[in-house]
Amino acid sequence: MTGNTLKKLILSEGLSVAEVARRIGTSQQNLTCALAKDDIRTGLLERVAEAMGRPLSFFYGGAFGPVQSVGDNNTQVTQVAGNYSGAPDSDVLEILKMKDEQLLLTIKQVSKAQQQMDRVLDRFCGPKESEDATEN
Repeated sequence: MTGNTLKKLILSEGLSVAEVARRIGTSQQNLTCALAKDDIRTGLLERVAEAMGRPLSFFYGGAFGPVQSVGDNNTQVTQVAGNYSGAPDSDVLEILKMKDEQLLLTIKQVSKAQQQMDRVLDRFCGPKESEDATEN
């Protein structure tokens, strides 16, 4: 994880670098220098996680983590959950649009599969009684 990404996560949690530095027992200057690096040491990440009240997995984008990379090798976009207030750039919007289109396609495929399953069940079990017919 890069220092810049970690800094964004700290800020997205409503904390300042100075506050996290205080919580981990270092100076703001030392933490700022560490956050300027491309690769954050695991020991520092563990201390920051504890200071933020988060599990270490929070920083690695597991099933519920905040960091996700989308795009190919040429267009890598890191999304950080939280209180991001900046306007997304056109690359991010394009990726989100593609994700929406993929989601809609998946929904259509599931709907089609459900209709096919209903037809198969109707064949073998007979059609379902409508709710109106069972109420009368």
